[in-house]
Amino acid sequence: MPRLIHSFKYGGQWRLALALGDMLGKYMVESPQAQDLEVIIPVPLHWRKKMIRGYNQSEFIAKGIARQMGLPVWDVLCRHRFTKTQTLVGSHYDRQFNVKDAIRLRRGVILPNALHALLVDDMVTTGATLMACIDALRTVPDLHPSVASIGIARSLITGDRYVDLPISDDEM
Repeated sequence: MPRLIHSFKYGGQWRLALALGDMLGKYMVESPQAQDLEVIIPVPLHWRKKMIRGYNQSEFIAKGIARQMGLPVWDVLCRHRFTKTQTLVGSHYDRQFNVKDAIRLRRGVILPNALHALLVDDMVTTGATLMACIDALRTVPDLHPSVASIGIARSLITGDRYVDLPISDDEM
């Protein structure tokens, strides 16, 4: 799996990201938890990283999911501050600090209330990037965020159960 993720993330294999998104979307379309999703929002890349890479891999995963689920992809978040690659940042705390206030809503974007949005990231390691995206979306009253990714790091898995990301109802 690491080689696969590296291929679509750094090896120019955006079609692989799209195909993996299609596969994930086929699975999700059968999931009861995904039935009330309204929109898919990819985790943004900084414009410099996107220019160097040529694409945002999370955007292609989101497009694959959207194709299968018949949902729109909204590019409403931007990474306005350049950050170190999360894979080069050590602890969970350091990763949170690295992306703190780096992601925000694009200027002029107004989202509907009570939105059930699927945030799509390529890989979840600590959840810090997804939390930064959720923080950026806090202006949406009654936001109901869900998340999807191609993989999750072993550090977030305990046995057969996933560790809950630190989101409480009163934080939303």
